[in-house]
Amino acid sequence: MSMQKFPKKYGITKIFYSIQGEGSHTGMPSIFIRFAGCNDDCSFCDTDYSLKQRMTAQEIEDECLKYSDCSNVIFTGGEPLLQLDMALINQLSALGLTLNVETNGSINITDEMANALWVTCSPKFIPIQIDTKHIDELKLLYNENGLYLPHHFCEYQGLKFLQPLYGENEKQTIQFVLDNPDWNLSIQTHKLIGVE
Repeated sequence: MSMQKFPKKYGITKIFYSIQGEGSHTGMPSIFIRFAGCNDDCSFCDTDYSLKQRMTAQEIEDECLKYSDCSNVIFTGGEPLLQLDMALINQLSALGLTLNVETNGSINITDEMANALWVTCSPKFIPIQIDTKHIDELKLLYNENGLYLPHHFCEYQGLKFLQPLYGENEKQTIQFVLDNPDWNLSIQTHKLIGVE
């Protein structure tokens, strides 16, 4: 008797349509796929990444198709790379969608995955595993102790964004960017304009 194979289900917090509020794609209409779960516990985290539902790749595709005029998808979390795989990437790529991932850098990315995604690495306070060659943009928080920059990222030459802790240290962050013009300021625009 053969075992019936059931499709994989991904733990999802929510899928929603909004404006990208941070980094190099600020202002871009995007479909956000927020994966449940994270492997870090940042005290300043303002994101609900609790498990709300389990969805197959087809169910995720069907949800994305509700926003058929939008071609940009952002995998976010929590930490999306705990679950994101090439099966889901290939399924959504086949629709002609541009795919992005926002990761804390704790899980390395294969060459195949990096070639299919725009990778935003936003490391917090855990060891960084991802190779800088797989990063399209680096987005760091300017925390109360100053700039947190993992040692092997010090010479990173790609797009670099510095973001204040919302409502706490904007002036210090702006001054750092002015003093270090290889960095760009990134603020949480979505909070300023009142969207998710």
